[in-house]
Order: sequence, then C-alpha cells, then structure tokens
Amino acid sequence: MQKLNLSGIQVLVVDDQRPFQVMLKGILKSLGLVSIQFASSGEQALSRCGQTEFDLLFVDYNLGAGK
Repeated sequence: MQKLNLSGIQVLVVDDQRPFQVMLKGILKSLGLVSIQFASSGEQALSRCGQTEFDLLFVDYNLGAGK
C-alpha cells in the first residue's frame, strides 16, 4: 500500500480542553501531519480561518458556555 504524503495539509483543531488538544496533536503527528494549529474558542477559530486556508478541521461541538 502506498503511503500518503500529508506534510502539506493544514489542520485546525478547535477544542477548549488542553489534554484533548495534546492527545490529538500526537495522533496527527504520528500520521505525518506537521502543520497543526489550535483554537480554544469559536472566536479564535474564526480568526485563524481568516489567516490560513485549512484543509482539515477537528471541531468540538460543545465548547462550553459563551464559547
């Protein structure tokens, strides 16, 4: 099976739980993804999306009250 080159994929992880961010970063890096950014709120995510065109987003649907 041919291995995919994922090094050019831009990833954004949106989650307010730091332990989950760290865990997902490790998983994504082990798959060969290297460009990974994080946001802890919807506002941060929108700001990052205004700066970078992401190929893949992982978004927590329950960011907590006011987030």
